[in-house]
Amino acid sequence: MRPLYTIGHSRHSMEQFVELLRQHGVARVVDVRSFPSSRLAPQFNRPQLEAALGAAGIAYEWRGAELGGRGREAYDVIRRKPGFQQAVRELIVGSQEQATAMMCAEEDPFTCHRRILITRSLLEDFSFLAVEHIRKDGQAQPEPGFPDSAVQLGLGF
Repeated sequence: MRPLYTIGHSRHSMEQFVELLRQHGVARVVDVRSFPSSRLAPQFNRPQLEAALGAAGIAYEWRGAELGGRGREAYDVIRRKPGFQQAVRELIVGSQEQATAMMCAEEDPFTCHRRILITRSLLEDFSFLAVEHIRKDGQAQPEPGFPDSAVQLGLGF
């Protein structure tokens, strides 16, 4: 089974970002930002990102409407929404058809909803799936899992 990757665009140049994706054979990026834009890294605004990835032969898909971490809305509420659940299933299916990375802004997945919300849901509901986080140094960090005391750790559950 192929892993599902996660990646944060951080303040990478587009060239660095594409190279990180290529190092792991990623053919499709699923953007899970609620608002696909960045003031600090405008190369990752949706139109620019979609064009750059397309030129690199990497498919782009925005799913922030269903998978975004919409600010103050509690993650447990988001997880129960039918649109979220359907988007998670589609993310899994797509990741097995072609190497996929879900993307958000934060480089560190441990502070990002792509891990705290989406990866947690993936692993709780689909424990057969492997998730790896592409870090800025190019290493793919395997998801270590979630302790039973996630509430006590302040992870929003």
